[in-house]
Amino acid sequence: MTTILMALILFSEIMSESNIKDKVGIISIYSQRKQIDYIEKHNISLFLFGQKKFLDLFQVRLDLPSGIAKGKLILSDLMVNFTINPSEILMKPCFSLGFEFPTGTSPATSGRFTISPKLSLMQELTENISLNFLILGNFSPDKSEKRYNTLFPHTFNEILGFIGIRTGLKSISLQPAIGLIYENFKYLGFQFQAEVITSVSDNFEISVVSFLNIGERTIRKGYGAGLSLNYSF
Repeated sequence: MTTILMALILFSEIMSESNIKDKVGIISIYSQRKQIDYIEKHNISLFLFGQKKFLDLFQVRLDLPSGIAKGKLILSDLMVNFTINPSEILMKPCFSLGFEFPTGTSPATSGRFTISPKLSLMQELTENISLNFLILGNFSPDKSEKRYNTLFPHTFNEILGFIGIRTGLKSISLQPAIGLIYENFKYLGFQFQAEVITSVSDNFEISVVSFLNIGERTIRKGYGAGLSLNYSF
């Protein structure tokens, strides 16, 4: 899940982690970044992911990100995410710890190891309405010269907080959300987005999301859209 959070928040993916399951999928993101000159203006990313559950309590997820940078299809940094869902208790807490490894090809790599803890919560208001909360951090012990991943722009010491509301039927629902991002513990940004989630069947789900990020000297500043296809079994 960590890879998606570098560019946007797919709440359908985040909150589905509260239901530990085996799943595979593909995600594509188009974005245009406006301010920082080391980020290409237009980015198209595409990556595969797979996750495996253990004892209906733990989950391991692997993301294989790639995308188009400087007109070429290149690999980005590998992501591994470990999730635990303790039980069906109040607000359904879900704890995750992600690791980013600098395995990508420049300019689609940060060139450093990053640790990403995450906590998500869900409060059901009615049968068809729920509030979703997320807090995430990205931290790196590497203090070397700054480099940024052009496909999934993020900084290495930052905190993200999001709140979203999901409403609709089981087959189709809408989820608007707003987020606050504190990059490098210096620059504050805001992200607004809306996601439409369609359940084609009990196992197959399609999500479409659009987002707008604003802020001064933030590397995520810009807008874009994403498409997610996933199959659980």
